[in-house]
Amino acid sequence: NRLGVATSSYDFDDFESGKCIPHIVASAPDCTIGFNIMLPEDSPLSQYNIPHYAPLCDSATYYPELRLTNHMLASFMDQDSYGFYKRLGVENIFFLPHAISEKYLVQKPQKRDLDVVMAGSFVNPDAIRKVWDEQLSPKSRDAMLEIAERVLASPHVSHLQAFTEEVEEHGPFEKELLAKKLDFFSQLNMLEVYIRNVDRLRLIQSIEGHTVHIFSANVFKQAWKKALGDKKNIAFHDEVSFDELAAIFARAKCVVNSIPTIKRGLHERLLLALGQGASVLGNENIFIAGQFAPSKALLNMLSPDYSQANDLLQDAFANEEARFADVVATHQTIKELHTWNVRAKTLANTLPVFLTRMKG
Repeated sequence: NRLGVATSSYDFDDFESGKCIPHIVASAPDCTIGFNIMLPEDSPLSQYNIPHYAPLCDSATYYPELRLTNHMLASFMDQDSYGFYKRLGVENIFFLPHAISEKYLVQKPQKRDLDVVMAGSFVNPDAIRKVWDEQLSPKSRDAMLEIAERVLASPHVSHLQAFTEEVEEHGPFEKELLAKKLDFFSQLNMLEVYIRNVDRLRLIQSIEGHTVHIFSANVFKQAWKKALGDKKNIAFHDEVSFDELAAIFARAKCVVNSIPTIKRGLHERLLLALGQGASVLGNENIFIAGQFAPSKALLNMLSPDYSQANDLLQDAFANEEARFADVVATHQTIKELHTWNVRAKTLANTLPVFLTRMKG
């Protein structure tokens, strides 16, 4: 609205039930928008030539229907997802990184009573390995595990790239998936979940000498407890909303941002943590490295050297004034490049080009 773009908002339940469809059609918008919301080809909106734009915040391979529709426009939070779908011949897509509201950029120091905070889900990677044991031959299962380790150890090789390269060798791995009629997208999704959770587990297991506060839903909390066993420096908390998370991060010296499958993009958790004055412990990533200068704000590491986390934390925590100053120094970059105001301007320039082409 601040850019002069007229908008209306609807409850998704009303959209799913069709209750608001007549009003949308009558208002004849240039497009509809819904985060992570995909519309089928036979959606009522497509019948009226109203395109739909989906800003996608989850793993790209959760949305294979993008290959099959012409009335959808989507953006990806990382460049590898964009490139993956481009290779599949999908045209109506673009790169749009995560962002935060400028209101979350806090400049004043405050008391921080939480050493390290981890907020997020957890699926025991052993469960994924069990599925692969059942579905794949030992050789193909080992190929998946080798792909995972390659991705974990690289700041630039994504799981999409590594899996695609394995398939494009047209060897036993691809032949087995085809012979068993195993869906490639499903295997990619399991690979992404496996890599993400192996990284989270190894990272948390490696931290010693500092209390790690894990905020997670009960179902994930039980999985965390089982995987971490009797590790002593863990404190569990209930899941909190995004707005509540900001207050938690404002109490933290460091926030864990495990994004091992995102190599050319970033996550809103990183931006929110920096905005609230916390350092961020996470994976080396060539996109992030190009956005922020090395400092005590971003504590980046790579597999297999997870023990490096302790040295990074110790160095950052040794001087709280210097640590906080480094974090606040990132706010100018966030303000200039990674707020929703910036993203809105990008969309105001980008969407008309796509929508004109889609409407013919």
